[in-house]
Amino acid sequence: MTADLALIGDTALAAGVAVHELHREQADLEALFFELTEAPENANRNLGAAS
Repeated sequence: MTADLALIGDTALAAGVAVHELHREQADLEALFFELTEAPENANRNLGAAS
């Protein structure tokens, strides 16, 4: 457990909040890129336009 997670757990305990599990989430930048760029609302509107 990293110091950050220990601090979060200690703070929750002091506040009377039961925490059963803490873990660090690792971001997958490649997956995030594809998720953001493949969403229809993020499509390049200029690519479909005919001149």
